[in-house]
Amino acid sequence: MFRVNPVEMFGALAAMVLGLGFFALIAYLVYLFVYKRIQMNHELRLEMIKQGMAPQLEREGYGSLKAGIVSAAVGIGFLIALVIGADANHDPVGGEIVIALVPLFIGVGLVAFHLLTRRHMRRAKTGYLSDSSES
Repeated sequence: MFRVNPVEMFGALAAMVLGLGFFALIAYLVYLFVYKRIQMNHELRLEMIKQGMAPQLEREGYGSLKAGIVSAAVGIGFLIALVIGADANHDPVGGEIVIALVPLFIGVGLVAFHLLTRRHMRRAKTGYLSDSSES
């Protein structure tokens, strides 16, 4: 008959709870950081409006570039870790490479989005995209 060792079961349960708790803590800290940043920007804009100043609506838009670089770096880090781990164990790299490729390609897409948006905004400022029939 199959017997369950209570110590091993407690260890597995503790590992799952700590893992989920750590993930929840990180998610909560990111939420607080983003919320406070949005709240501070909102209060700043309200104060500018009260003083009769026009709040700056157009931003440089480096958020997608930063997120893209971080995501691509995480993907590259996972990829290197998987390749080194597979090399050390003499195992072929299999389906787990998707863990590395997803953030890598998300990062590449975000960087490409930033470059295309910046190029479009530069052309819009110079009037390159304006309708030539208007005179």
